[in-house]
Amino acid sequence: SIDFDNNYIYNLKKAITNYEVNKRFIEKLDSCSVNCKQDDNKKFNCQVSCPFDAILYDEDNKSTYIDYNLCVGCGLCVDSCKYGKILDKVDSIPIVDLIKNNKMVIAAVAPAIMGQFGDNVSMDQLRAAFIKIGFTDMVEVAFTADMLTIKEAFEFNNHVNGPKDLMITSCCCPMWVGMLKKVYKELVPDLSPSVSPMIAAGRVIKKLNPEAKVVFIGPCIAKKAEAKEPDLVGDIDFVLTFQELDNIFKLLEINPEELRGIPSKDYASRG
Repeated sequence: SIDFDNNYIYNLKKAITNYEVNKRFIEKLDSCSVNCKQDDNKKFNCQVSCPFDAILYDEDNKSTYIDYNLCVGCGLCVDSCKYGKILDKVDSIPIVDLIKNNKMVIAAVAPAIMGQFGDNVSMDQLRAAFIKIGFTDMVEVAFTADMLTIKEAFEFNNHVNGPKDLMITSCCCPMWVGMLKKVYKELVPDLSPSVSPMIAAGRVIKKLNPEAKVVFIGPCIAKKAEAKEPDLVGDIDFVLTFQELDNIFKLLEINPEELRGIPSKDYASRG
């Protein structure tokens, strides 16, 4: 952890300088609050929320801590801690730097973005909002989900030839894949070799435009860890959650519902 003093400007610069050094996406920032109580099973809320038992209790320090060998970065503990002691890493600072220093930065959005910013906000209005932030364009990840559906159908046909054959096709969720790798390891050989739609979108965009940078926007914190998996590094440059995007819209006073929509020109927006 970083040691801070009372000098705000110094601390801010120190935090920014340190940003790229720490690769973790979920951090326990401080000791547990004195108001945080254990349940009848002597478990804290964060421990109960973790499906991987990755949050342990340190008897000496009287506080919980995260075992990163077990953590998959799902973010459930972040929501469970009402005292704000556990936070996920926000990529707003490097994304600003990315937009500032690159000619082409594409926002790749999850289909769930529809309805997140108002029932009347269209995809074209969201594209206008991203361009107003500084992105070059916005594309929908749904188009690679359709591509992967076809690919996995062929894989299923090739791998499942009898009643005892098994193929797990749910590759979209990094938390699900992480659970298989860390809890149900015996099922890993049966997991589809396909990447997630997010990773596929990044690869397609960068294949068409090698100089492009890609920022994925979706609902799940776990996507941040997926983007930094050793065999996937570089396909997606950064990840924002819908909540983080909403904070950026509010900070820049951008209301997508008030914008004139901009239709897609260079990319398929709906497959």
